[in-house]
Amino acid sequence: MARNPLKLEQILPNEWRFVFRAKEAKLLARIYEGVGLIEQGKYDQAEEVMRAIIEVYPAHIDARHFLANLLVFRDDKVAALAIWREAVALGKSAFPSSFLIGRDRLEWIWPENRAFLRACAGLGLALYNDGKPGEAGAIFSDLLNLDPRDHQGVRGAAIEIAFATDNLAEAARICEAYADDFLVDTTYARPLSLIRQKRPDEARACLRTAIANYPLVARELLKKRHPRPKSADPGYVEVGGADEAYEYWRRMGKYWKASDGALEMLRDSLTK
Repeated sequence: MARNPLKLEQILPNEWRFVFRAKEAKLLARIYEGVGLIEQGKYDQAEEVMRAIIEVYPAHIDARHFLANLLVFRDDKVAALAIWREAVALGKSAFPSSFLIGRDRLEWIWPENRAFLRACAGLGLALYNDGKPGEAGAIFSDLLNLDPRDHQGVRGAAIEIAFATDNLAEAARICEAYADDFLVDTTYARPLSLIRQKRPDEARACLRTAIANYPLVARELLKKRHPRPKSADPGYVEVGGADEAYEYWRRMGKYWKASDGALEMLRDSLTK
Protein backbone atom coordinates (compact mmCIF):
# COMPACT_ATOMS: atom_id res chain seq x y z
CA MET A 1 0.00 0.00 0.00
CA ALA A 2 1.25 3.50 -0.79
CA ARG A 3 2.33 5.86 1.96
CA ASN A 4 -0.62 6.97 4.08
CA PRO A 5 -1.40 10.63 3.29
CA LEU A 6 -3.81 11.01 6.23
CA LYS A 7 -2.92 13.54 8.89
CA LEU A 8 -4.46 15.08 12.02
CA GLU A 9 -4.31 18.74 12.93
CA GLN A 10 -4.86 20.18 16.39
CA ILE A 11 -7.46 22.93 16.36
CA LEU A 12 -8.11 23.44 20.09
CA PRO A 13 -6.56 22.07 23.27
CA ASN A 14 -7.16 18.28 23.14
CA GLU A 15 -9.33 18.73 20.03
CA TRP A 16 -8.22 17.32 16.67
CA ARG A 17 -9.55 16.73 13.20
CA PHE A 18 -8.39 15.01 10.04
CA VAL A 19 -6.94 17.20 7.32
CA PHE A 20 -9.27 17.08 4.31
CA ARG A 21 -7.18 16.61 1.18
CA ALA A 22 -8.01 18.08 -2.22
CA LYS A 23 -7.92 14.57 -3.67
CA GLU A 24 -10.70 13.51 -1.30
CA ALA A 25 -12.80 16.52 -2.30
CA LYS A 26 -12.51 15.52 -5.97
CA LEU A 27 -13.84 12.04 -5.12
CA LEU A 28 -16.90 13.21 -3.16
CA ALA A 29 -19.23 12.97 -6.15
CA ARG A 30 -18.15 9.38 -6.73
CA ILE A 31 -18.73 8.52 -3.08
CA TYR A 32 -22.27 9.94 -3.29
CA GLU A 33 -22.79 7.95 -6.47
CA GLY A 34 -21.69 4.74 -4.76
CA VAL A 35 -23.83 5.35 -1.67
CA GLY A 36 -26.83 6.01 -3.91
CA LEU A 37 -26.27 2.69 -5.68
CA ILE A 38 -26.10 0.90 -2.31
CA GLU A 39 -29.40 2.48 -1.27
CA GLN A 40 -30.93 1.22 -4.54
CA GLY A 41 -29.63 -2.30 -3.85
CA LYS A 42 -27.29 -2.18 -6.87
CA TYR A 43 -24.42 -3.76 -4.96
CA ASP A 44 -22.32 -4.90 -7.92
CA GLN A 45 -22.24 -1.41 -9.41
CA ALA A 46 -21.64 0.15 -6.00
CA GLU A 47 -18.72 -2.20 -5.38
CA GLU A 48 -17.16 -1.19 -8.68
CA VAL A 49 -17.41 2.49 -7.71
CA MET A 50 -15.95 2.02 -4.22
CA ARG A 51 -13.10 -0.19 -5.40
CA ALA A 52 -12.28 2.30 -8.15
CA ILE A 53 -12.05 5.07 -5.53
CA ILE A 54 -9.74 2.95 -3.37
CA GLU A 55 -7.59 2.18 -6.41
CA VAL A 56 -7.15 5.90 -7.04
CA TYR A 57 -6.84 6.88 -3.35
CA PRO A 58 -6.05 3.87 -1.10
CA ALA A 59 -6.36 5.96 2.09
CA HIS A 60 -10.02 6.82 1.43
CA ILE A 61 -11.64 5.63 4.69
CA ASP A 62 -15.23 6.33 3.63
CA ALA A 63 -14.86 4.26 0.45
CA ARG A 64 -13.61 1.34 2.54
CA HIS A 65 -16.42 1.80 5.08
CA PHE A 66 -19.18 1.81 2.47
CA LEU A 67 -17.56 -1.10 0.64
CA ALA A 68 -17.60 -3.09 3.89
CA ASN A 69 -21.25 -2.13 4.42
CA LEU A 70 -22.35 -3.43 1.03
CA LEU A 71 -20.37 -6.65 1.58
CA VAL A 72 -22.39 -7.19 4.76
CA PHE A 73 -25.58 -6.73 2.74
CA ARG A 74 -24.26 -9.45 0.42
CA ASP A 75 -23.47 -11.66 3.44
CA ASP A 76 -19.71 -11.55 2.90
CA LYS A 77 -19.02 -10.67 6.53
CA VAL A 78 -15.47 -12.01 6.62
CA ALA A 79 -14.34 -9.68 3.83
CA ALA A 80 -16.28 -6.78 5.37
CA LEU A 81 -14.57 -7.24 8.74
CA ALA A 82 -11.14 -7.25 7.10
CA ILE A 83 -11.90 -4.04 5.21
CA TRP A 84 -13.16 -2.28 8.36
CA ARG A 85 -9.97 -3.31 10.15
CA GLU A 86 -7.94 -1.76 7.33
CA ALA A 87 -9.98 1.45 7.41
CA VAL A 88 -9.58 1.94 11.16
CA ALA A 89 -5.88 1.06 11.02
CA LEU A 90 -5.42 3.70 8.31
CA GLY A 91 -7.04 6.34 10.48
CA LYS A 92 -5.10 5.40 13.60
CA SER A 93 -1.81 5.44 11.70
CA ALA A 94 -2.37 9.20 11.26
CA PHE A 95 -2.47 9.79 15.03
CA PRO A 96 0.63 11.68 16.19
CA SER A 97 2.67 10.13 19.00
CA SER A 98 1.33 12.81 21.37
CA PHE A 99 -2.33 11.83 20.73
CA LEU A 100 -3.87 10.09 23.73
CA ILE A 101 -7.32 8.46 23.57
CA GLY A 102 -9.16 9.40 26.75
CA ARG A 103 -7.68 12.89 26.73
CA ASP A 104 -7.72 13.95 23.08
CA ARG A 105 -10.88 14.05 20.99
CA LEU A 106 -11.94 13.54 17.39
CA GLU A 107 -15.50 14.79 17.58
CA TRP A 108 -18.26 14.23 15.04
CA ILE A 109 -19.00 17.96 14.85
CA TRP A 110 -15.98 18.24 12.53
CA PRO A 111 -17.06 16.69 9.19
CA GLU A 112 -13.47 15.67 8.46
CA ASN A 113 -13.63 13.17 11.35
CA ARG A 114 -16.84 11.41 10.35
CA ALA A 115 -15.39 8.86 7.95
CA PHE A 116 -13.04 7.51 10.62
CA LEU A 117 -15.73 7.52 13.32
CA ARG A 118 -18.16 5.73 10.99
CA ALA A 119 -15.54 3.10 10.23
CA CYS A 120 -14.89 2.57 13.95
CA ALA A 121 -18.60 2.02 14.59
CA GLY A 122 -18.78 -0.39 11.66
CA LEU A 123 -15.78 -2.33 12.94
CA GLY A 124 -17.20 -2.52 16.46
CA LEU A 125 -20.51 -3.94 15.28
CA ALA A 126 -18.79 -6.37 12.90
CA LEU A 127 -16.56 -7.66 15.69
CA TYR A 128 -19.51 -8.11 18.04
CA ASN A 129 -21.52 -9.95 15.39
CA ASP A 130 -18.46 -12.12 14.72
CA GLY A 131 -18.40 -13.28 18.34
CA LYS A 132 -15.58 -11.00 19.50
CA PRO A 133 -17.25 -8.88 22.23
CA GLY A 134 -13.97 -8.05 23.97
CA GLU A 135 -12.48 -6.44 20.86
CA ALA A 136 -15.78 -4.77 20.06
CA GLY A 137 -16.03 -3.32 23.56
CA ALA A 138 -12.56 -1.79 23.24
CA ILE A 139 -13.53 -0.16 19.93
CA PHE A 140 -16.73 1.33 21.39
CA SER A 141 -14.89 2.52 24.50
CA ASP A 142 -12.42 4.37 22.25
CA LEU A 143 -15.30 5.83 20.23
CA LEU A 144 -17.04 7.21 23.32
CA ASN A 145 -13.76 8.77 24.43
CA LEU A 146 -13.07 10.29 21.01
CA ASP A 147 -16.62 11.61 20.56
CA PRO A 148 -18.10 11.89 24.08
CA ARG A 149 -21.37 13.36 22.84
CA ASP A 150 -21.83 10.10 20.93
CA HIS A 151 -23.39 11.47 17.76
CA GLN A 152 -23.62 7.94 16.32
CA GLY A 153 -25.48 6.53 19.33
CA VAL A 154 -23.05 3.68 19.99
CA ARG A 155 -23.46 3.81 23.77
CA GLY A 156 -26.37 1.37 23.55
CA ALA A 157 -24.16 -1.20 21.83
CA ALA A 158 -21.35 -0.46 24.30
CA ILE A 159 -23.70 -1.15 27.22
CA GLU A 160 -24.90 -4.39 25.64
CA ILE A 161 -21.31 -5.55 25.21
CA ALA A 162 -20.46 -4.59 28.80
CA PHE A 163 -23.21 -6.91 30.04
CA ALA A 164 -22.27 -9.61 27.52
CA THR A 165 -18.72 -9.64 28.91
CA ASP A 166 -19.92 -9.21 32.52
CA ASN A 167 -18.00 -5.93 32.72
CA LEU A 168 -20.10 -4.18 35.35
CA ALA A 169 -17.51 -1.47 35.84
CA GLU A 170 -17.77 -0.46 32.17
CA ALA A 171 -21.58 -0.54 32.24
CA ALA A 172 -21.57 1.67 35.33
CA ARG A 173 -19.00 4.02 33.75
CA ILE A 174 -21.14 4.54 30.65
CA CYS A 175 -24.26 5.14 32.75
CA GLU A 176 -22.36 7.69 34.83
CA ALA A 177 -20.96 9.42 31.74
CA TYR A 178 -24.52 9.79 30.37
CA ALA A 179 -26.28 10.43 33.66
CA ASP A 180 -28.79 12.82 32.08
CA ASP A 181 -29.45 10.56 29.10
CA PHE A 182 -32.93 9.14 28.47
CA LEU A 183 -31.98 6.66 25.76
CA VAL A 184 -33.78 3.41 26.55
CA ASP A 185 -30.47 1.50 26.84
CA THR A 186 -28.96 3.79 29.45
CA THR A 187 -32.26 4.29 31.28
CA TYR A 188 -32.66 0.54 31.89
CA ALA A 189 -28.91 -0.18 32.21
CA ARG A 190 -28.69 1.94 35.37
CA PRO A 191 -31.05 -0.19 37.51
CA LEU A 192 -29.77 -3.46 36.04
CA SER A 193 -26.18 -2.49 36.80
CA LEU A 194 -27.14 -1.54 40.36
CA ILE A 195 -29.07 -4.79 40.86
CA ARG A 196 -25.99 -6.75 39.83
CA GLN A 197 -23.90 -4.65 42.22
CA LYS A 198 -26.31 -5.58 45.08
CA ARG A 199 -27.48 -1.98 45.57
CA PRO A 200 -31.27 -2.55 45.66
CA ASP A 201 -32.43 0.81 47.05
CA GLU A 202 -30.64 2.77 44.33
CA ALA A 203 -31.83 0.25 41.74
CA ARG A 204 -35.48 0.74 42.74
CA ALA A 205 -35.16 4.51 42.42
CA CYS A 206 -33.71 4.13 38.91
CA LEU A 207 -36.39 1.60 38.00
CA ARG A 208 -39.10 4.10 38.83
CA THR A 209 -37.56 6.54 36.36
CA ALA A 210 -37.12 3.84 33.71
CA ILE A 211 -40.72 2.65 34.01
CA ALA A 212 -42.07 6.21 33.98
CA ASN A 213 -40.27 6.91 30.69
CA TYR A 214 -40.57 3.50 29.02
CA PRO A 215 -43.41 1.49 30.60
CA LEU A 216 -43.76 -0.80 27.58
CA VAL A 217 -40.17 -1.99 28.01
CA ALA A 218 -40.90 -3.15 31.56
CA ARG A 219 -44.02 -4.98 30.41
CA GLU A 220 -42.13 -6.61 27.53
CA LEU A 221 -39.36 -7.84 29.83
CA LEU A 222 -41.94 -9.49 32.09
CA LYS A 223 -43.88 -11.28 29.34
CA LYS A 224 -43.74 -15.06 29.06
CA ARG A 225 -44.11 -14.92 25.28
CA HIS A 226 -42.63 -12.28 22.99
CA PRO A 227 -44.35 -12.08 19.60
CA ARG A 228 -42.82 -9.46 17.35
CA PRO A 229 -45.19 -6.46 17.14
CA LYS A 230 -46.28 -5.16 13.77
CA SER A 231 -44.42 -1.93 13.15
CA ALA A 232 -46.43 1.00 11.86
CA ASP A 233 -43.41 1.99 9.77
CA PRO A 234 -41.18 -0.97 8.83
CA GLY A 235 -37.51 -0.11 9.03
CA TYR A 236 -38.00 2.39 11.84
CA VAL A 237 -38.44 1.99 15.60
CA GLU A 238 -40.91 4.24 17.41
CA VAL A 239 -39.45 5.80 20.56
CA GLY A 240 -41.56 4.59 23.46
CA GLY A 241 -43.42 2.17 21.19
CA ALA A 242 -44.04 -1.56 21.31
CA ASP A 243 -41.44 -2.22 18.61
CA GLU A 244 -38.75 -0.42 20.64
CA ALA A 245 -39.72 -2.44 23.72
CA TYR A 246 -39.47 -5.67 21.73
CA GLU A 247 -36.07 -4.75 20.33
CA TYR A 248 -34.78 -3.92 23.81
CA TRP A 249 -36.00 -7.29 25.14
CA ARG A 250 -34.44 -9.08 22.15
CA ARG A 251 -31.03 -7.58 22.90
CA MET A 252 -31.05 -7.23 26.68
CA GLY A 253 -33.78 -9.52 28.02
CA LYS A 254 -31.35 -12.39 28.65
CA TYR A 255 -29.29 -10.22 31.00
CA TRP A 256 -32.36 -9.25 33.02
CA LYS A 257 -33.36 -12.90 33.23
CA ALA A 258 -29.85 -13.96 34.32
CA SER A 259 -29.60 -11.31 37.06
CA ASP A 260 -30.80 -12.57 40.45
CA GLY A 261 -33.90 -10.72 41.58
CA ALA A 262 -33.98 -8.35 38.60
CA LEU A 263 -37.32 -9.40 37.11
CA GLU A 264 -38.89 -9.71 40.57
CA MET A 265 -37.83 -6.15 41.43
CA LEU A 266 -39.05 -4.96 38.04
CA ARG A 267 -42.44 -6.65 38.54
CA ASP A 268 -42.79 -5.15 42.02
CA SER A 269 -41.84 -1.67 40.82
CA LEU A 270 -44.24 -1.85 37.88
CA THR A 271 -47.09 -2.93 40.18
CA LYS A 272 -46.45 -0.04 42.54
